[in-house]
Formats: sequence, structure tokens, C-alpha cells
Amino acid sequence: MTRQSFDRSIAVAFLGFIVLGLPDGLLGLAWPSIQAQFNLPAAALGSFFVAGTIGFVTVSLFSGALSRRFGIRHLLIGAYSLRGTAMVLVFFAPSWEIIVLLGFIAGLGDGGIDTGLNLYVAGYDNPRLMNYLHAFFGLGAAFGPLLMVGLFSIGLSWTFGFLIVGMVKALMVVLLLFVRLHDVSITQPHGGEPAASLVGSMRVPMVWMGVFAFFIATGLEMNAGQWSYTLFTQGRGTDPTTAGIWISLYRAMFTVGRFFFGFIGDRGSIVLQMRGSLTLAVLASILVWSNISQTISAVGLILMGLAIAPQFPLLMAGTVRRVGLRHAANAIGLQMGGASLGVGVFPGLTGWLVQLNENAVMPLLKAPFPFDQPALRFNPALETVALVFVVMSVALFIVYELMTLAIRRN
Repeated sequence: MTRQSFDRSIAVAFLGFIVLGLPDGLLGLAWPSIQAQFNLPAAALGSFFVAGTIGFVTVSLFSGALSRRFGIRHLLIGAYSLRGTAMVLVFFAPSWEIIVLLGFIAGLGDGGIDTGLNLYVAGYDNPRLMNYLHAFFGLGAAFGPLLMVGLFSIGLSWTFGFLIVGMVKALMVVLLLFVRLHDVSITQPHGGEPAASLVGSMRVPMVWMGVFAFFIATGLEMNAGQWSYTLFTQGRGTDPTTAGIWISLYRAMFTVGRFFFGFIGDRGSIVLQMRGSLTLAVLASILVWSNISQTISAVGLILMGLAIAPQFPLLMAGTVRRVGLRHAANAIGLQMGGASLGVGVFPGLTGWLVQLNENAVMPLLKAPFPFDQPALRFNPALETVALVFVVMSVALFIVYELMTLAIRRN
């Protein structure tokens, strides 16, 4: 491959991840409006994520076979087409049930996009590129909340955000129709050794440990992005515009953190980098939960973004080291499925826990510093959200340490 074709292919992949990240920050700000418009309970959000998860997992499980059969470029064209169509149709959706159905279609598209681009960049065997790839996702995710805040400020409905991003997805399809990507992937191991079957890879315990790590990591990332706006505005009385800016800064930290870890590259071991990010995530989540002040909680949220930022690409970059080249392509597909399950399960589960707390089933799930000041009053039920952040951060730390120990023993 020439340097020019390499630069062009990587540039398209990076742009593709920017476009992939755009919807990620929309729903968190749109949810209070959606909830009011359709008169939905807090737990209803889970149905949307479950539908998207089913679509995502369906595609990601077979991503290795799909990329071998059609090529990554054609896989991406189809996936962006599905995602863009679903988002445009949300603008016209008359009911929540239709939006949930469109969430399934969007999940099919996201599964092809996310897994396809990760497989593509993994083929270059360059952890620095993997960090940069996910840094560009952060650019898109950071722009999403700003777009929604801007639309709200001029009096437009939340549906316009979905329409605009859907049209951007369509432009990505047009680009891929005219730009040829080189199919460098890890779907076919070198040296003549055949790739393992999906069933064979599913028999490897380390594959499932990686899946579980992705399940928690992406669940935490999505939970913080999805529920923090509601926590701050409805639970702690923060001005909506201010809270929207805080969420954008949280998203922006993903870009900052991933560019930083991409820059340092191999100057520090993956294990050391992961331990640092996991420790910071635990401390930052405690700051959010403590509710000492709105400023400290905001700082905690922003630090959470910085801490979580490198976790996904570092876990992805370590896939071959954990499971070997024969299982790598299948493991990536399974890990993406686990990641999608985390995205689908935890926001809905958190909403369910909030409802339990509203019914005083678990009245102890609240912040440790409930100062009775006008600016700091909180909804005890919504404070469950902050405690979930802490529990998930600690759980991910434990899982990663168990994975590291298992690798050393082998």
C-alpha cells in the first residue's frame, strides 16, 4: 500500500468515527423532552437501548464473516445507510414504539460501523492508531450535546438533532461510494494458520473475560453520558444550558484523553496506563456521588471523561495479546457485542433503580453530603445514578486486575 492510499484510508476511518460518535451525545439531552412528550417513565429509556443492543449484537457477532464475504467498505456502506435512515425517520416518528423500532435498525447500522472500523484499524497492528481512532469518536460525541443545546436555544425540537445527524450519515455513505478502502484486517491470520471458528473462540475463557470488561467499560461510559444531564438538572437543580456544557466537556475529555494516549503510544505499558485510568475513574465517580457542591460534582464528571477515555482503545489494542491472533477477529466481534450489551443494559437498569428509589425501596442510595442549600438540593432517587457510577468504576478495576493476573499465569 502506498503512503497516499494509507493516509486516505486512515483519514476516512477517522472521519467515519467522528460521524459514528455524533448520535452518542444527543439522546442524553433529548431524553427529558422525549419523556415529557410521550409521557414515559424513567425506565422506558431501557427499551430503546435494548432494541439497539439486539441490532448491534446481531451484526457484531458475525462481523468477521461479513467482512470476509463483502469487504469492510461494503459493510460500512450498508451500515451507514441503515443508521442514517433510522435517524431521519425518528424526525417523523409519531410514537415512542416507532422510535424503539428505529432504535433496532440504528443498532444494526452501529454494529456494522463500529465493529467494521475497529477490525479495519486493528489490521494495521498499531495501538497508536487505535487510540487516535477512538479520539475522533470523542469529537463527534462532544459535538452532539452542543448541537442539541444550540437547537433548544433557538426554539427547535429535539427531533431536529436526529434529522441533522441522519443527513450527515447519508453524506458518509456518498463518501464511501467514491473512496476505495484497502481491506487490511485481521480476519485472516498470517502464516497459513486458519482463523478460529466463532464457536471455537467462544470456548476460550479469556475471550469472555474481555467481553465482560467491555460490557462494564462501555456501560459506564454511556451511563455517565446519558444520566448525568438528568441528575444535574432534575436532581440537583442545575441550569439546563450549564449542565449541557458540562456534558459536552465530559465528552470532550474522551478526545483529549485518547489523543494523549495516542501521542504517548508505547512509552508506557498498556497495563500501567489502564491502571492509572481505572484509579482515576473510581476517584472521579466518588466526587460526582459526594455532591459536596455542584462545581466539585462537575469537576468529577469531567475527570470521569478523561479517565474513561483510553479504556476502550487500550482494551481493544490488547485483544491479540489476550487471546492470540487466531481468535482475535472473533474476539473483537464478541467484545463489541459485550460493549453493546453494556450500552443497552446499564442505562435501563439505572432507570429501574431510580424508580425503585422513588418508591423508597432503597432509601439509602443517596449522596453522603445532602447539604440543604438551594443550589445543592437533590432528588434522592436520582442520586442512585451517581452511586451506580462508583460501583461500575470499582467493578471494572477488579475485572481488569483479574484479567492481568490470568495472563501472567498463562
